[in-house]
Order: sequence, then C-alpha cells, then structure tokens
Amino acid sequence: MKKLFVFLLVPIMASLLALGAFAADISPAIAILRSKMSMKKTCVGQNALVFMRSDFEDLIGASVDEITVVSTPDSAAGSLTLNGEPVEAGDVIRFEDAPTLLFAPTDDFCGTGGATAVFGIGGYEYDCVIYASRSLNF
Repeated sequence: MKKLFVFLLVPIMASLLALGAFAADISPAIAILRSKMSMKKTCVGQNALVFMRSDFEDLIGASVDEITVVSTPDSAAGSLTLNGEPVEAGDVIRFEDAPTLLFAPTDDFCGTGGATAVFGIGGYEYDCVIYASRSLNF
C-alpha cells in the first residue's frame, strides 16, 4: 500500500509543479497584474541614464533575451540611444546590448515631470517612466 501511495504521489506532484510553471498562461489575473506594472528610473542632472539587463529582469521577475521598443520618450525630454544610434519604435534590443541602451536628458527636462518609454517583453508591454533630478536627494 505504501508503494502504491508513493507511486501515485510522484506523478501528482510533478503535474502540480508543471501547472505552476504555466500559471501566467492559464490565469487572467496575471495578465491584469502585468498590465499595471511599470519601471521607474531617475537620472541626475545631465548624466545619461543606463538601462541594464537587471532593470528588465527585476520588472518581470524572469530572465528574457530581448526587449522591443514600443515607444520612445518625447524628444523634448531626451533621446534613447543604443551604441550611440537613435532608438525607434519597433527596434528589437538583445539584452546583451542593454548596457549600451541610454537615455540622455535634454537641458530643459531636468526637474520636470517624467517622460515615458514603453518596452515589450514576452508579449507584454511595460511603461518606463524616466525622471531627471537636478541633484541627489538623500
């Protein structure tokens, strides 16, 4: 009897673990929560803001290979560049390039409200609100 119990318990536990791995696909609540998630980044003064792989992984809680730029910040706020070249909506950026993804604020943007870029990751879109502080706030 004990062997039968163990024999049945192992496949049941494996099935439950497999369901947990695909929970995002079977629960509509997950999609609603993802739609409310956003990233907030702040640069200081005229210093460029560097986007790192960990920024995106922290946002979604998983490792992904690439991001898609859905929209860029308003040009009056600054410019988004990859390896010194302007980034446009629709560009796909591999995470191995993410350390060279920069936002350079304009002189007038510092101290104003935020600018928003939208990034697509794994079929979902996430807002990234960028702020520029005049100085460090401790």
